[in-house]
This record gives sequence, C-alpha cells and structure tokens, in this order.
Amino acid sequence: MSRGAYGDRPDVSVIVPTYQRARLLPAAIAAWRAVVPASVGAEIVVVDDGSTDDTPAVLAALDRPDEPVPLRVIRQANGGLASARNRGLDAARGRLLVFADDDMAPRAPDFLSRHLAAQAAAPGAWVSRLVVPDGCVATPFQAYWRRRLEAGTARLGEGAALGKGGFWFATLSLPRELLAGERFDAAFTGYGWEEHELGYRLHRRGVRARFLRGAEIEHRDAVDFDSMREKYRRMGRAAWTFARLHPVPEVALWTGTHPVSLALRRLARHEARAARLLAGRGTAALTDAQYALCLEAAYGRGLREGRP
Repeated sequence: MSRGAYGDRPDVSVIVPTYQRARLLPAAIAAWRAVVPASVGAEIVVVDDGSTDDTPAVLAALDRPDEPVPLRVIRQANGGLASARNRGLDAARGRLLVFADDDMAPRAPDFLSRHLAAQAAAPGAWVSRLVVPDGCVATPFQAYWRRRLEAGTARLGEGAALGKGGFWFATLSLPRELLAGERFDAAFTGYGWEEHELGYRLHRRGVRARFLRGAEIEHRDAVDFDSMREKYRRMGRAAWTFARLHPVPEVALWTGTHPVSLALRRLARHEARAARLLAGRGTAALTDAQYALCLEAAYGRGLREGRP
C-alpha cells in the first residue's frame, strides 16, 4: 500500500483511547510514529476520555503540523473504554484499523509492516504478541503478572487461530470492512469484557482472530497488586452485561455467570480463602497460585456485586 492509495484517506488508522495517562503518551506516540513505513499513509487517533491530568496539554504539544504521521485528538466526557473506542472508530479514516491502549507501544521497527503483510495475505483480526518489558518488573507481583500474561501465548506459532476469545482489541489490526458497522456495545460503561463481546459477534459472523507472534507490543505501565484486583472486580461486574447481551450457555460459562459456575465458586470459597491469605501475609510475597487465587476472588466478588 502506498501513501495516498485511497485518495485523501490514510492507509492505516491507529486508534488509542486514553484516560489519565499523560506520562505515558509521549513515548507511546513516538513509538507508533516510528513504525510507520515511508510508503504508508497513517494517522494516530487519540480519544481523551475526559482526563483531568496533563493529558490535553501533552497531546497538544504532540500534535505538530510538520509530523508525517499526524495526530488527531478527540476529547470527550468520561464515558469508558467502549465509548472512547467508538469515538475513535467514528473519526478514523484508514482502511486498516489498528487498536492499541495508551499503555502499549510497538517494540520492533517492523511492527506495522508485519501487520500489513499479514492483512495482505489473509485479511482478518491479527493479534500482536503482548510482552512486558524489564522496566515494568520490579516487584514479585509484577514478575508473576509477566509470567501469567506471556504464558498464554508462549506456545502459539505464527498465524495460530485464537478462537472466539482471541479478539484483544488492545493489540490487534482489522480491516474496516470486516467490522461491517459493528461497534463496541454502549451497555459497557466501565472496565472489562467489552472487547470480547464485540469479538464474539465478529467470530459468529466468520471473522477469525490469528496470532501475529513476530509483531511484539509492550505493556509499558507497571501493574500493582491492588489495582489489578480492582480491575478483576470490575470485570466480574461487567460479566453480567455480556451475559445479558448474549443469554446463551456458552457465554454464561465463559464469563462465570452460569448457575453451575456460580455454585462451584460458592463451594470453592475463593473470597474467604483470599481474605485469610491477605490478612496474614504482611509484606511477604505470595506464590503464583496465591496471586491467582486473589485475582479469582476479586472477580468473584465483582460477579456477586453485579448480579441482577
């Protein structure tokens, strides 16, 4: 694809929703600009979802008219990730859409070239390999999180099919025509499950997600144990939105909202076990199994709190 091949439309639109991440944006935008080949027309569409930090000023400074890869900034009242991604979709002009979160940036200079080549060979949802850089691993929990995150794709080869659960819209490229007007559902106003719900719809329509192992993207925001537990709790609440939109057994089992799943959780007593563990640990690090238990307990709490 060459610059201008689609008239005034760029070939590629990188869509980045952001909220309260001013400190990460300069490096992320620079990384995206650095991976655009000279022969490709691209734009970066950033949707500021009502940030109250320095995000507006930072984006204004990055929006320079002399940049070959322009930055288009949209600001909206805080509406959540689904809302912000939809605003980005509305504004994006590219034929190929590349989705990324504000705490992620491509690692290799051929990142976008790999996505373009994969799309030319087999149009679909091509999912990048998510990695955690060493600079984001300073605590026992962060080391556990990297092992957990990277283990999910460690054995997958280039082009591996990911199934209906493989649509990670923080890391994928997708031709606009394959969306066919589909959007993130407005029922998702918080964190969790909105990308999987859209992926579920796309998968039912025949769009397939594949793994692009060679295209690595870094998760550059160091996670912490407490904030990750809160994310899992919010995901548990959001599971009911997914289940309500698709009241079928496979979604209920997938999200843990199925009556059998809920009964097994009660028997397992994850929340009580995690509470005892946390009460007695002090400042000691946990094992991988104990960290996993605490995250599972947080998700279960969200399920309990969000149940209709």
